[in-house]
Formats: sequence, C-alpha cells, structure tokens
Amino acid sequence: MLKPLRVQFMFITIILIIIILMGGLLCFVGVEYFHGRRETVHQLNQTMDLMELSEGKPERLTIRKKASPDLEIQTGYIVVVETDAKGNIVASDSDNPMEIDLPRLKHLTKEALKTDYTSDVIMPDSVRYYKEPEKSGTRIAFCNRLEDSQRLPFMTTLYLVLSFAAFMTMLVVSEYMATQAINPVAKTMEEQKRFTADASHELKTPLTVILANLDILSSKPDSTIREEQKWIESARSEAKQMTGLINDMLYLARNDTGLTEEPDMTDFDISNTADECVLTSEALAFENGVELTGDIEPHLLVKANEEDIKQVMMSLIENAFKYVDHNGFIKVQVFQKGQSVAVQIVNSGPPIPPQKQPHVFDRFYRGEESRTRKGFGLGLSIASTMVRNNGGTIELAYSDETGTCFAFYLPLVKAQ
Repeated sequence: MLKPLRVQFMFITIILIIIILMGGLLCFVGVEYFHGRRETVHQLNQTMDLMELSEGKPERLTIRKKASPDLEIQTGYIVVVETDAKGNIVASDSDNPMEIDLPRLKHLTKEALKTDYTSDVIMPDSVRYYKEPEKSGTRIAFCNRLEDSQRLPFMTTLYLVLSFAAFMTMLVVSEYMATQAINPVAKTMEEQKRFTADASHELKTPLTVILANLDILSSKPDSTIREEQKWIESARSEAKQMTGLINDMLYLARNDTGLTEEPDMTDFDISNTADECVLTSEALAFENGVELTGDIEPHLLVKANEEDIKQVMMSLIENAFKYVDHNGFIKVQVFQKGQSVAVQIVNSGPPIPPQKQPHVFDRFYRGEESRTRKGFGLGLSIASTMVRNNGGTIELAYSDETGTCFAFYLPLVKAQ
C-alpha cells in the first residue's frame, strides 16, 4: 500500500518539475527572441537614420554622419534600399560590404513590401527587415544577425543541459522527500497494526475465561446459582475488565481521529483533588503494607477538567502501587513551579531500565515481564493524552535507585 503511494508522490513531483522546466525554457527562449528582435530593430532604425541619397548618384545611399557605437554589434550584413511607389529598387547601400546578391535583395524587398508589418522576419531566409515610408516609395533595412542565429541554439542547448542536471538532482531530492513524507504514514500504520494486535491479545484472555466459565456452568445443569456463584463472579470480573479495556481503546481511538470533545475546563483547587486521591488510596496502601504520604501545597488553582485530572492522578498512583517494592513508599507531591503547578507521584522500587524509559507512555507497553503484574498497559497512555488535552505536559521525571517519579504540569491560575 505504501509503495504505490510513494510512487504516486514521486510521479506528481516529477510532473511538476517537468512543467516548471518547460515553462522556464519557453520563458528563456521568448526573452532571448524578443531581446534579439528589439536590438536588431533598434540597429536597423539607426542605420536608416544615418543613410541619405548621395548627390548626383541617386542609385546610391551613403552615410551622412558618424555611426553610433551601437552599430558595432556583430552582424552578418546590413543593407538599406529605397524603392519607388511600384516597389522597384532605386537605390541601395552599395558602400557597405555586402554578402547578398542583387536577385536575392530584390526577392527580400518584394517579400518585405507584401506585409503590413513595420518589422518582421522573412522566412526561410531568416532575414529581419525594418521599413519606413518615404515620399516617393519605401526605405527598407535588412539584417542577417549571425550572432542571434548562433547564440540562441547555444543558449538553448546550455539551458537543456542544466535543466537535465537539475532534473536529476530534483529526482533524487523528490525520492528523499517521498520517503520522508511516507515515513509518518508508515509509522502510523505500524502503530495501528501493533495496537490492533495488542488489543486482540488482551481481549482474548478475558473472553477465554468467560467461555471457560460458561462451559463449566453448562456442564452442571442441575446445580443452583448459589453453588456455582464463583464461576459467575469470575465471568463478571472478566467482563468488567474487558469493558474497561474496550472503553480505554475507544477513548484513544476517538482521540486519534479527533472525535474526542474538548474537555470542559474550569478553575478548580488541584490541591483538594490531590488530597482526595491520597485519601481514597490509603486503604489500598494499608492493605499492601505501603507507606502513602502526601506533600501538597494548599490552595493551588488550575484551569482544566477536574474529572480528567483526578483520573490522571489515580492512574499514576495505581501505576505506583503496581511497581512499588514490599514495605516501600509512595509519595504524592503538589507544588508551584514557576507559572505552573507540578504534580509528582514517586514510588520506591526497582528502576525502569534506561532503554525502556522512552516507551513508558506507549500503548500496551508494560516494560519487563517482571513488572507486568496487572493492567493492560493503557493507563499511562491515557493519562498522557488527558494531560495534553487539558493543556499540560507529562513526563517520566526520573527512575533510578532512589525511586521512580512520574510528573505532570498544568498552568497555574493563581494561588489563594
């Protein structure tokens, strides 16, 4: 699927490059053509202004004043003729060295008089003319610019060579850009495939337990509900876990597609919320022989969705309970840090290996097998998503011999 997309991206890029290069070639040729035309017409016009009929020699045109330096442009030839009203040549610039014979000059004069244009090119001779009406006829200047006929093909060839080099360079660049553009798509698809595989694996276990319990119940048709209550409770417990997993996956999927509604954010005292979370978790701490303490700075206000932030705190505290060592400690800290409120949950226990730390917020990630005692590995991912949706940031602050600390930060509204 990705390969055709990459090929299509490169194809579109190549077509755009070709269009740009062809457009550049047309512009280049057009500019060269009109520039040469303007220069030639200017030269012909000046040449005509410098010519007059010689006294006593009506068949000849001579230079009547010093030529302009502009006339030193390299040319094949320039010749000026005057015609009568019928188009017959009555005089020509015979003092100029000419590379044109009289029959051809008559032919060019005839062709120039046929048109209504003041200046044009006579084809296939490739001779440009410029004409002006006189009292008794027409004065016409002809020019064959060897420089133009040689320069334009050379410059066009040079442009094509440079364009080919630019095209090959852009081809390599477009391939690189196509790869870079496809990489995020490939990464997203890979994450989606992994997410689907992990979700299938996690759903398989509770479904297997539920089906096994149903098979046991089916094998005892004469038993009462009270007698088989443990199998019913087991099926109910697994169904609840599966429901929770499905809800978590639905939340993440909706968030990925942008369907999650913006949280209803209000100003609330996050210190009170943290106190409630600590109080709720005290029974679990007592049951597991863990020291749970709170170091909470009072009356800190933030603007966020209180239910989301409470869920984030409880998720981080539950995560700490999963990995705290026996007779260890869990500490909840809330304090002002600059213009933000920092919430830190610290637990003692074995540190997360450095190579695993960048992945702690990945979906279905639960680290080493020795640390995978409970849960589906979505808690930290959901917590991270909720914090970001509420305008905050979350991180693994540290994990070493002193313990593991997860922290998130929200903008401070004010301290009462």
